[in-house]
Amino acid sequence: MLDRLGLQKRITVYVTTGMVVLFGAFAYLGIQAVDRSTEMVFQDRLAIAQGAAASVSRDIIHVIENVQEQTSGLTTSNDRAALETAAFETFAHLTATGHFSFFTVTSVWLLDISGQFLAAAPAESAGADQQMLAANLAQALAAHPGAWALSVDGGRPGQFASIGAPLLDAQGNTWGWVVANTEPVSSSEPYVPYGPLGLVSAEWPLQTEQSPQYAQYHLEVLGSSGIAILGIGPDELVGFRSLHHSLVKSAMDARGNVILLHEPAADLGIAPHVIAGVPVPMSDMYLILEQDKDVALALPDQLRRNLIVVGSLGFVLTLLMAWVITRSIVKPTEELTAAAVQMASGELSVPIQVHARDEIGVLAENLETMRQQLKDALDRVEGVNRDLELRVKERTRQLQELVGRVLTAQEEERRRVARELHDETAQALTALTLTLDSVVRRPDRVAPETAARLQEARQMAANMLEGIRRLIYALRPAALDDVGLAAALRGYTVDSLERSGVTIHVAEQGPAKKMPEHVELTLYRIGQEALNNVARHARANNVWITITHYDTITHQGTVVRLIIRDDGIGFDPATIAGAVPRARGIGLAGMRERANLIGGQVIIQSAPGNGTTVEVEVPI
Repeated sequence: MLDRLGLQKRITVYVTTGMVVLFGAFAYLGIQAVDRSTEMVFQDRLAIAQGAAASVSRDIIHVIENVQEQTSGLTTSNDRAALETAAFETFAHLTATGHFSFFTVTSVWLLDISGQFLAAAPAESAGADQQMLAANLAQALAAHPGAWALSVDGGRPGQFASIGAPLLDAQGNTWGWVVANTEPVSSSEPYVPYGPLGLVSAEWPLQTEQSPQYAQYHLEVLGSSGIAILGIGPDELVGFRSLHHSLVKSAMDARGNVILLHEPAADLGIAPHVIAGVPVPMSDMYLILEQDKDVALALPDQLRRNLIVVGSLGFVLTLLMAWVITRSIVKPTEELTAAAVQMASGELSVPIQVHARDEIGVLAENLETMRQQLKDALDRVEGVNRDLELRVKERTRQLQELVGRVLTAQEEERRRVARELHDETAQALTALTLTLDSVVRRPDRVAPETAARLQEARQMAANMLEGIRRLIYALRPAALDDVGLAAALRGYTVDSLERSGVTIHVAEQGPAKKMPEHVELTLYRIGQEALNNVARHARANNVWITITHYDTITHQGTVVRLIIRDDGIGFDPATIAGAVPRARGIGLAGMRERANLIGGQVIIQSAPGNGTTVEVEVPI
């Protein structure tokens, strides 16, 4: 298939195929790099989310350590006053010394093992709702060994979590619970996880005018039911079910990590963003970190765009460069091919000019040398051919002149024989006929038997005289010299055909011009042969004889055309062409040979049942 393409196209196809493979491999590796970069971005965001979750967990641990330290001496033997004092001291300590990044402590509760209030700071009445919450907290804390933080996402609106630790007796048995209730430190400002040292820092949770410009995120903490209990960043809604809950629910239930690209519906008006979800240690909470896709994936997207732009531009430029280079190689080849085609067609006068200095240039120089040698050889051959043509023309002229002389001499001899037959034999036969006639008319002088014999002799002499006259006419028709070719052929036709009932039609077209004697005689002899064939074979009812004289530019002179047509039975020229020449006498071949001797041609058209047409054309 490629063999039918030109060299330039084939090279272009090969180069393009190689480039497609090369750039395909390059694109594949680039896509792998983009995917790897995207994966690294995801892992980085997941690490930041884990750092934020660790920061929340660190604050929870800080609270637990403080409450355990403040309540370590309490036992079931303490009275209510001592318990209330411990609650107030614990609350005061947490509010005075504790600095937490994501929440603040709002109250401290001391509960017995069943969740009944023992003391609270600041002092508040234990209503039915609070009592139920405390009972639920005690039950939930009992399900976890040691201290734990429970999200408050339904019972107490505006609360963050309840951080509980067990109260232990001397034997290490749990006899109650100390609970620090907290509320979230939410903000509409973006979340900045990295501080001045490049680490996740509780001292740099938010972006401020004085803080360095670090990457900004949205952060939300979900309670166990999926309600947002903490929100940092624009458009974060606390107290409502998170938009991401359905995306991370399975990971929340399994307490696992998740990282994905979230593309919300267009009608929500929220830009696509990357979210990373991790569980918060020491709690039932789940932290979600989100960042706009355009920011999070800026590097992979830029890498992908660069890959597309550079790859496409490189492909086009490389293809263009390959085309230019192959064109510089192929163009001399095309010029050389065109020159070879010219040489093959016989055009050797145009020099071969190929602008190349490599092997193509050497080949072009050799081909130019070959062209010059061929041109010189052809010039010599043409010179020889011209000489031969002139010689052939001269020999042809001499041959035609000789043929003319031969025909003229032949006709002169026929004329002389005809004259002698006319002057001697015919005259003698005429005298003999007259003498015998005079004797036969005097029957009184001869016997009857002798008169009868003389009458037979007279008839024989008359028949011989008639035969001699026909022979004289055949040897040299006097009408040819007296009235021309048309009249001579008409006279011959009347003698040979009209007696058989054939109708003769003779016509002469164009201004009649005097023809050379040998040409006129040749046409007459050809016409004689054609008419003899009609008489012997055609069984025709009509014969048309047409003689046309016309001028032609081709021959720069006059052309005479003789056409003899009949409506006879016709014949197949192919069968006649295969006949033995001696068997048909002069025949059709003889007519052609006579015409060739005077530079003419004979065209014979016939078919069985369609008559015969003999056309002779001779230039004068």
